[in-house]
Amino acid sequence: MSYKISPAEHESVEQLRAAAGAHKIHPDLLATKRLFQVLCVAKWNQPKALARLQRFSELYEELELHDLDPEGSIKQEFENRVFFVPPADSHRGILGFRLRFYNPEEHDRTTMARALAHACFTLLEHEEVAREGVILLGVGMGAGWKNFSKDTEKLMLRCIQDSIPLRLPQLMVVEPPFFFSVVLTIMRPFLSSKLRQRLRKVNRTELVQVVPHHRLPSDLLPDADA
Repeated sequence: MSYKISPAEHESVEQLRAAAGAHKIHPDLLATKRLFQVLCVAKWNQPKALARLQRFSELYEELELHDLDPEGSIKQEFENRVFFVPPADSHRGILGFRLRFYNPEEHDRTTMARALAHACFTLLEHEEVAREGVILLGVGMGAGWKNFSKDTEKLMLRCIQDSIPLRLPQLMVVEPPFFFSVVLTIMRPFLSSKLRQRLRKVNRTELVQVVPHHRLPSDLLPDADA
């Protein structure tokens, strides 16, 4: 999908690409014009954009994101665990993850982060996502202590908060498990002040007051089984 960028934004893209060449950024990312378009249409100033690019480059190598192939075996890594809904009809895109499908004893800590990265890449094909951001949903139904890992949660935060240039204007945890307040206390130092302010706990009835029924997976509708 093509971005409709203004002449001023196009000039910003070229200036940012030129400046990025002097930094230690993975060649794959330097060659990805869309990434620079994302940073420019989202109005990131150049120092902030370059810092984000460097962090993204580190994550790109650590998670081996060059292997991400939505049509290949990588699909099994994010099936059920992560879902995304593109923007449509003036509604923001949605990015969500289901905690109950992650088990630290069975899955590598990068599994959820790679799944989130794939979803972010796909959503950022839409210009509206680059400009307006997405609604982030953490789905807590059915999750237990076995699904929580501090290292995994920190890596996921690095991915969506500090590395991939995706705006998160809304963050909701849907029907969090009983121990969520403990998890939040553990993770609070790693959450940015903006995300802490935007974080909301909601049940499914409250969720559909914010996001229309037709935009949600069936398990997030009020009459769905947990």
